[in-house]
Amino acid sequence: FYENELERLKGVATASEVSPVIDLKGFEFEAALNGLDAAVAKVEEHRECVVNNVSKMLYEVQFAKDWIKNMNVEMKQLKDNVDCLTTLLNQKEEQELLLRDKVWNLEATVSKEGGEKLNLTNAVNQLEKKVGKLEKNLKEKDEDLDSLGEKKREAIRQLCLVVEFHRDRCNYLMKLVTNMRVNKKK
Repeated sequence: FYENELERLKGVATASEVSPVIDLKGFEFEAALNGLDAAVAKVEEHRECVVNNVSKMLYEVQFAKDWIKNMNVEMKQLKDNVDCLTTLLNQKEEQELLLRDKVWNLEATVSKEGGEKLNLTNAVNQLEKKVGKLEKNLKEKDEDLDSLGEKKREAIRQLCLVVEFHRDRCNYLMKLVTNMRVNKKK
């Protein structure tokens, strides 16, 4: 708009130079043109700032979108891992129950058959060691599941912080644009 006005005024100024001399009693076209040039430069400077800010915000929003996509992929992988570990844990629990049943059966057989007692006691001890190892593995899996839950909570907290940051930035830019419009209307 200002560029068109400037061109129009330059055209009028050129036409007045060519046309017969008109006395405008002290009106300074040069000062008016300089003022318009300064106003156009100021508007152009503000426009560049706004364009730069909007470009930065678009980049930040795209970065946040990409980050959220990556987090969603990681969350899906973590969920798949949790599902896999849960299945594995259930299988281990079933194995533990089966092994405990075997231990009880072996203990009953040992009490019935005194001659094979020594051999069966060794087998029971080995099975108890396996059960201990399985229980230890179960505890480790439980700890892994707990840490996965904590990681999920941390990821959600981080996402909330990013969303809040971008919401604040958006509100700030909206206020800035509104103020610029109000100042422009004045």
